[in-house]
Amino acid sequence: GAGLILRAALFPILTVLCALVLWFTASRGGMLGTAAALGLWTALSLGRSRIPSAWLRRAAAASAILVMAPMLFAHGQEEAPAPPSAVDIEGRETTISDLANVSTMQLRLHYWKVGAAMAADHLGTGVGLGNFANAYPYYRYEGAPFVQMAHNDFLQMFAETGAVGGLLFAAFWLVFIAAGVVRIVGIEDRTERMTAAGLFFGVVAFALHQLVDFGFQNPSLGFTV
Repeated sequence: GAGLILRAALFPILTVLCALVLWFTASRGGMLGTAAALGLWTALSLGRSRIPSAWLRRAAAASAILVMAPMLFAHGQEEAPAPPSAVDIEGRETTISDLANVSTMQLRLHYWKVGAAMAADHLGTGVGLGNFANAYPYYRYEGAPFVQMAHNDFLQMFAETGAVGGLLFAAFWLVFIAAGVVRIVGIEDRTERMTAAGLFFGVVAFALHQLVDFGFQNPSLGFTV
């Protein structure tokens, strides 16, 4: 009834707005997380078990190649780019070349290498919640830029809380995803299944995005999720 009409009117508008936000902010991590979530949503809400497993394997392999190839063959700068001499108050347009630039990914590789060393040195207790930025300078090597967050919340949890805390955090999301998939597959009504899958994979997209970002460290984002 009214709920279905509201969903039919509201969800497409929100979808378009979210797509525009991803584009204008050039959030490639968000785009990748959303693309992965959309693929899972399609498989669960529309096809269920009718999609051939061989087709899924080929699609997964092709997706992995498309995602990883630019990173593997990139030869960009090793250190953080110099800040602009002045702030452009009018902003600038997002272009395809911006999205193809892999320099930010290369910076993240530095962050992750430092974060992994930090976690390995403190497997028992970690460096303490919120102390990643404080411990970072002690593990930073020459060429690695300064940073406040690991740009991978799962890695940062291992660094800050040790192996137990990191594993518990990762296990929570693995259980959440597995339980959600099982529940959605069991919904018989197609409309309800599509709606539940859309809402569920919105959260999954956020969690996937945190493999390259730090949304869990942002109280407003974490609270919303």
